Amino acid sequence: MRSRKSYLCPTSTSSCALAVALLGQGASRRARVGRVRSLTFLSILLNPNLSRDRPGIFRPSILPPMRDVIALVLGVMLTGFTSMAWANPKDVPEPPTLTTPFEKHAEAALQAEVTRQVLTFLQTVQAHWGQHSEALRLSVAGTVERDEEGKLIYLRNLSDHGVLEGYEFRHESLVRGQYILLQRPLNGLNEFIEYYRRLKDLLTTKCGDPTKDQTVWDNDLYQPVPDYWGIAVLIGHLRYHAAWETTDGTIILELTGNRHSRLFLEYPNHREEART
Repeated sequence: MRSRKSYLCPTSTSSCALAVALLGQGASRRARVGRVRSLTFLSILLNPNLSRDRPGIFRPSILPPMRDVIALVLGVMLTGFTSMAWANPKDVPEPPTLTTPFEKHAEAALQAEVTRQVLTFLQTVQAHWGQHSEALRLSVAGTVERDEEGKLIYLRNLSDHGVLEGYEFRHESLVRGQYILLQRPLNGLNEFIEYYRRLKDLLTTKCGDPTKDQTVWDNDLYQPVPDYWGIAVLIGHLRYHAAWETTDGTIILELTGNRHSRLFLEYPNHREEART
């Protein structure tokens, strides 16, 4: 009974090795011939005049404009692949690391700061009804941007957003205050909606249920997708409005948009307006 080895290779060991070597040489020869033919074809493709000098070589039937385009593409591909393949690994830049642009702790801190500023604004207005602008200057921090025609306006930044805090006087008597937060970077799709909701809950706790509470869709494209309602506000498709009556006047809270979101809080004093 023949062994498994003799069954696979009935000849001697030296004959078997010789056969393997010859096969390897044949395979190498076929590979070299294939590479030569490929390079010859590429040379003819890039320089068609070669086929005229060597009639025995096949000339591809490609239209001249198409040939130029293919030559350009092949050149770019070969150059790019070669440079990347032979580049020093230390010289190849690492892929960028993706980071969250607006972390949860930053979002919570910014919401808390918006709430604090709005509460401070309301307290300042209530404490200075009927007083002149000089008294208000001593209570409001920041640089005055405008002080003319009965208006005192402060501009500052809250994180990367813009804040406009304004006070209106009639006959040197405070009658109205406004706080406006303008969105600059888009930290989160529903960032300003969360600010609005938090302020609305806070004012409802302090002043009771709003006398007006409206959510208005001027274009309902994004209405089925709540995660994108902030985009709807940003482009003017969606707006929010709420109002509370107090003993002094009306607190109005709005969220609107026109290429950026705008959180608006106004507090006019009806008695002071009527008196002046």
